[in-house]
Amino acid sequence: MSLYIYYLIVIWITCVAAFKNKTCYSEAGIGCDVSYSTKQDCASLSANFPELYQREDGLYPDKPSLFDLIPIEEKWTDKTSGKHYMYPGVNVTFKVPPNASFKTVKGFELIGRTTNPDETRCFVFSFNGSLLNASTKDGEIQFKIWAIIVQIETFFDFEVFSLPKPPENELDGMSITKTVTMNPRFDLSKPSADWITTISFYPSSIDKLIYIRFVEPPQQYNFTQFVIKLWELDQSNNDVKVVKDVTISQYEYYFHDVPPGRYKVKVEPKSTFQKCFCWNSNGLCVSCARTTTRPIIIENLSTSVTTTSTTTTTSTTLATTNTVTGPDTSFPTSTNTLSPVVGGSDSGTDSPNAEKVVAVVFGIILGLLLVGILAFIAYSNRRKKHDSEKIETDPFEDNAPPTSYFPAETTSYQTTDTERPYHITGDLVKIPTVFIVCAEDHQYHVNAVEALARFLDSHCQCNVVYAPWCLHEYLDGKFRWVINTIEKADFVVIVNSELSYHQFKSWKNKEDKSWKSPDGSQTFDLYMSSVSQITKRILNVNNHFKCIIAHFNYTANEFSLDELCTGAEYQMPKHIHELMCQIHQMDNRRAGYDNIGFFADLIGSTADGKHLSNCINWAANFEKQNPNWFNEYFENGEQFDSGISSPSNSLGGETVIKRSSDGSADGHVRDSNQTSSLKYNLRVCRSRQNSFEDNNFVDNFPERTQRTSDPSSDDFTFKPPSDIEDEDILSQQLRQEIYDLNRRALESQYQNDIAPPYHPSIVFRGMSQEEEILSLGGQSV
Repeated sequence: MSLYIYYLIVIWITCVAAFKNKTCYSEAGIGCDVSYSTKQDCASLSANFPELYQREDGLYPDKPSLFDLIPIEEKWTDKTSGKHYMYPGVNVTFKVPPNASFKTVKGFELIGRTTNPDETRCFVFSFNGSLLNASTKDGEIQFKIWAIIVQIETFFDFEVFSLPKPPENELDGMSITKTVTMNPRFDLSKPSADWITTISFYPSSIDKLIYIRFVEPPQQYNFTQFVIKLWELDQSNNDVKVVKDVTISQYEYYFHDVPPGRYKVKVEPKSTFQKCFCWNSNGLCVSCARTTTRPIIIENLSTSVTTTSTTTTTSTTLATTNTVTGPDTSFPTSTNTLSPVVGGSDSGTDSPNAEKVVAVVFGIILGLLLVGILAFIAYSNRRKKHDSEKIETDPFEDNAPPTSYFPAETTSYQTTDTERPYHITGDLVKIPTVFIVCAEDHQYHVNAVEALARFLDSHCQCNVVYAPWCLHEYLDGKFRWVINTIEKADFVVIVNSELSYHQFKSWKNKEDKSWKSPDGSQTFDLYMSSVSQITKRILNVNNHFKCIIAHFNYTANEFSLDELCTGAEYQMPKHIHELMCQIHQMDNRRAGYDNIGFFADLIGSTADGKHLSNCINWAANFEKQNPNWFNEYFENGEQFDSGISSPSNSLGGETVIKRSSDGSADGHVRDSNQTSSLKYNLRVCRSRQNSFEDNNFVDNFPERTQRTSDPSSDDFTFKPPSDIEDEDILSQQLRQEIYDLNRRALESQYQNDIAPPYHPSIVFRGMSQEEEILSLGGQSV
């Protein structure tokens, strides 16, 4: 039996043998016994049950007309500890084939398989010699398999055949397979936020549907509605986009008209902040746990083909037609039809018809000619399109068409009258994976971060990974989960705050200060585990790591983490549009993105956006009304070895050089009389620090101020500063910064079709490597 999983069938055991018996239930009163294996010896079924597998006349029954696999969970009490657990299982239901082959059915064979590890169990259903007739063939045969004990999430495939079973070379289309997602036993003393379910699913490529069914939750949790999401996957089984999102109150659902592709289904209880059902062990309202199926494939099948085989040595022809209908009632039918042979001609049956031969040859020649014409037309169109694109994407050509981008005399960007309000289609952007990292300053700040994560995940075309949503994934090893998540993420967004600053500085200065969660949160220590890994990747110049710093308006400027900032820093949600442009690597000047509009428009138009605004307001008011909250929460920590090593001293201690007063943060030359950045809430990060040993790095810029004087007075309509009609200078600078970041990240891909950034003091000409580094702020990014 495997170290990770063992497979136990709890039924009435009367003896110890390779096969054990149990009585199954039949509506029609047919005798029914079940023999099940205790070992992986399914290959010996025909030898152990010859009366069920042997067929003298060579005719075999069709597959069952019904195979229903209903997931169940039943309670079991540990008499030693008195704890109550829910163990998974399945209720199995069969029906014999509806056509004439039901007369030859002697029973059924059910095979259960799992690949993690490789386990196989088999069940043989026997009618005890009972013969089916027209009145008994519609009866259902039922059997319960419980409990199935697993140590980790496991997927079981159950395949059923009618007996006698055809030979191996004739098994295609003679069985039905369904899959069940099994989870370890569930402790009923756990809070409602930890509940996960058992799911069975069945895909039909012919009907283009996916059917799922899951186990109802314990009554004590009061779950009444469930959110079912169908996710499309890529070839690596990564999430791409949500194909369908529904809320149901029953425990089964059909996804109809599913295009060919790879999918997975996620199930979670519906819980909102206004009406919460998911509570953690501390009594806080949190996100519900999700149960996910394994990848489901809908194949691209061609239409049914009718084949007719003619035998010239006999006086009959054999016609075989394969048809499939419905997800559970589908079955192939095989009919033998006798028909007279068509009379022969004078030339005999062995001589081909001359007219048919000529027609076939002519058809082949005509087909080849048509293919050649189509190939020539496609080549010509592609050549014309290539030449046209070569002209339009070259910004230095004098004869470029008017639609090409040219820099104007100001830093504002040209727009057209055809720009429309914000919209995104599934084909516009590929959904990136975004890992959100934050410190848990207080519950109001945690709520704001979770609201931001929910908004990005639901409305901004992002697959968000947020630690409190992944409880069952990191319980086996938090540090390993952090490393794997960072490696898989396209971007890591660090939400800066006062606690995150002090934790980072304490770790950097090797103070090894103990930071303990006031409410005993399980995710409190994940912040420094994540930041330590992010720091190593930023210091590794050979690893282009995409780390983004964001903050809310109530976080003071003095708590900025400049060491981790590799680009611009964003205030949420004021600059949500600029953040999304960097994550999706978009720019309004590129062809195809001129009608993107603003992600920020969704802040005021969606429930999640309004909730995000409220959470930020509540957190800002909390810190304003409790100015000493940090000292009360965290200033009494003890000294101890945290187990996370500080950055190595071998990195060197180069001094960070201040920029002159006439240079901006991104290296662009500015007018000495330009309006100061004190009036704006946005600050662009300085160049990256080369050493963590310079503890006064934050104090090198005395011009830093608070991001806002009164957080509660911000206008939470959140019209972004990138509004073309009224764009301030610093927003133009942020737009340019995002453009430069995306251009450097995608330079190899878009080097021919992105116009160069416009700098009023820089002439378009070829630059050396040293000049290019200087123009980007004095340091290569």
